[in-house]
Amino acid sequence: MNDYPEEDFIDLKALLNAMRRLKYLLIIICSTVIVFDAIYLYFTENEYKVSATIMPLQGQRNFTVPFFEKAFEIKEFENLLSANLPAYFQDLNTMYLCSVMESRDFTIRLVEKNNLLPEIYANRWDHRQKKWICHNTTKTPSSFWHFIYRIIGKPPIKCPPTPLQGAEFLLKQTTFVKNPRQTMFIRIEFIHPSQSFAFKILNLYLQELDRYLREKEFIRADANIRYLNEIIQVAKNEDIRKGLLRVRNSQLLIKKYSKGINDFAFQVIDPPIRNDEPFKPRRKLLFFMSLGISICLWFFIVYLTVFVKYNQHHEKIRKKNSITTPTIE
Repeated sequence: MNDYPEEDFIDLKALLNAMRRLKYLLIIICSTVIVFDAIYLYFTENEYKVSATIMPLQGQRNFTVPFFEKAFEIKEFENLLSANLPAYFQDLNTMYLCSVMESRDFTIRLVEKNNLLPEIYANRWDHRQKKWICHNTTKTPSSFWHFIYRIIGKPPIKCPPTPLQGAEFLLKQTTFVKNPRQTMFIRIEFIHPSQSFAFKILNLYLQELDRYLREKEFIRADANIRYLNEIIQVAKNEDIRKGLLRVRNSQLLIKKYSKGINDFAFQVIDPPIRNDEPFKPRRKLLFFMSLGISICLWFFIVYLTVFVKYNQHHEKIRKKNSITTPTIE
């Protein structure tokens, strides 16, 4: 048995009549949404995403020396040795690579060595005269702007832009995805309105990262070798001397590999590829979503109109019945 009387439900016929009556409202809502959507999409620039995937390589950084397990004193000497070797347990793992890529030191070096500031701030660079377009910033602000600056602060104006600003821009546009799909890979993504610039930046990024890590490892291994040579000269125990020689040889391999081997710090699994499809805005998706939302809004207005009229009609009937029905004492 139905708990609700039939008259408590909105008549479907009344709803269809209201939809037919308010069909012009649908045209107005859809036209307005399409116009605003078109204006937004017209003034919105396309942004392209270029990505690459790399895999860290540990290389020749660990070594095993059998005599280290013979005596407690020798084990303590191993700990002392590891504390003084800069590259003793420094593996080029995912965390280390990400910390380097996200550091301002590496990104500033990338901007300076490749002279990227004129391309990053192309709207402030005069390509003909090869100089920065700097407006006069020495003019004293008016009393109104002085009052506004005292409240919200004066915006920093630096012309020409500094390498630090360029580095912060690149870091803002770059995303590092650690362990995608639970693997040891690192995916690097760069987004920019210019597809060619994004492709160029990511290629330079990988090249400079390889050079940067090679130089760091070379310097670290060279410091280890100098330190080990001093210890080997004064070592009296023959087993310790042999072990230190093996450690030094591992550092010599690091220096050799940092200069000659192709894949030293990381291996490029998926190189940067040009993608003609813009990453955002997704124009077709945004257009059809806006159209669908406008139809839902129109249907909600129609339903609300029928619901209000339905309640008003039944309120009048209830009042009329309450007047005509005699009161039973």
